[in-house]
Amino acid sequence: MLDTSAAIELLEKNNEKVKQAITAQEHEEVVLSAISKFELEVAEEKKDSSLEQIPCISASCSALSLAAQMYSILKERGKMPPLKDCFIAACAIDANALLISCDKDFRLFEEFGLKIKIV
Repeated sequence: MLDTSAAIELLEKNNEKVKQAITAQEHEEVVLSAISKFELEVAEEKKDSSLEQIPCISASCSALSLAAQMYSILKERGKMPPLKDCFIAACAIDANALLISCDKDFRLFEEFGLKIKIV
């Protein structure tokens, strides 16, 4: 699963490190969470057909509950992760997917079971 930052690096900048992180995995497909898809479509000034080629995973009720739990626990510790990051991390955990990101802040979610590759 690509988070928003990795998707931008791949789609707009053709980032080699992101491409290598994807090809290093033995997974069948690359996906986006519904949250990342939303962010990309809102930020996109011109429609990019390559975005439409990446499958999207919807946030399940269990993923949303996990996002709320992670947010609450981290907030109690004085860490305030963006809600969108909680949603993206929870979607990846729920889908048992490796999250490829350019954002080191996602390391906050490793203790909850997030598998992450920072590029």
